[in-house]
Amino acid sequence: MTALDVLLLFHSEAGDLEIESILQQAGAKRANDMHSSVTSQSQENHQHGQVPESNMTMEQSEVPTTHYRSRIDQLADYFRYKKGRDRASDVRTALLTIAVLIATATYQSGFSPPGGVWQDDKNDTPKHVAGQSVMGTKNSGSFFVFMFGNTIGFYTSLYMIYFLTNGFPLQLELQCSMFAITITYVSSMGTIAPSHQTVRTFTVLSIVLPLIIPLASRLFRQLKKRTADAPHNTSQEGV
Repeated sequence: MTALDVLLLFHSEAGDLEIESILQQAGAKRANDMHSSVTSQSQENHQHGQVPESNMTMEQSEVPTTHYRSRIDQLADYFRYKKGRDRASDVRTALLTIAVLIATATYQSGFSPPGGVWQDDKNDTPKHVAGQSVMGTKNSGSFFVFMFGNTIGFYTSLYMIYFLTNGFPLQLELQCSMFAITITYVSSMGTIAPSHQTVRTFTVLSIVLPLIIPLASRLFRQLKKRTADAPHNTSQEGV
């Protein structure tokens, strides 16, 4: 894929027409055009009886299309993060957007759990109270898995927001807002929980997870760094 291919593939900005003109004036071509010109040149040489220096036939000189990466692989490589190419501010903005989306989705799940909530009270077996989770009443195991995973996602996204906005202005207002939505999330999850045991378990998670997530994140980074440095240290010792 050439530079002209990438430009035409994502042709959306008004200035792209000018960039395309500049590239074409500089001699830029699309990959298909380059392949066609090579094929035409080879056919012309064959008609004039010219044999390539490598003495290879047309079939041998052409690279099979299976050797080319697919378009999906090329797009994945184009959008993949590259340290020397992508700016730190752009990466932070992307991570902050993802963290906000995760926080929004997990927060909303606390108010609208899968299966909804009961709309009335019932004293017969099985008992339930209006506002409690239907899934929690009928399948406590599945509800615990949902609650555990949703809570981890919520607190991890809040930690990412805190980490990425560290040093920003209006820190007091931001921290107060994050604390407020945490309180409402805990209150909502405690309301939809179908039993006192589930409420106690969720309360413990809400206390422990905000402390464990930063420590686990830091420990994972240190472990990853040591693993990456291990081959380098081993090679130095061998020398």
